Amino acid sequence: MRNTSHIRLWEAAQDDPLGDEDAIENLMSLLRRYIRAAGFEDQHVSYDGEAISVQFVLGTVETMQSLMRVMDLLHKLHSDILIEYECEFDVAETTKDQPLLTAVFYYQDPGGNSGYYSDEPPF
Repeated sequence: MRNTSHIRLWEAAQDDPLGDEDAIENLMSLLRRYIRAAGFEDQHVSYDGEAISVQFVLGTVETMQSLMRVMDLLHKLHSDILIEYECEFDVAETTKDQPLLTAVFYYQDPGGNSGYYSDEPPF
């Protein structure tokens, strides 16, 4: 039987994506647990009021398999939990010269207007 607790938390957060801080904190906690359960320890999940940011500190040299694990996890987050969100990626370096992969999930309304890059609120 499929665990649907993450779907209920996601639905609670979607009812008022910017107003219900408890639902957002529950969603952030769910994302952190989901990522840790997948075996990623060096990660950071945050919400800035407009978008959800998931960051992974990678090794200086990574195999294609380890990068695909990260991408598979992000795809699962998008398809299972953050369904109505669009995702963009960025690769940068930390202050210790380690690669940092950042995925930014921003709300995409059904009309196609992005709440992250438009002047309109996402609700």
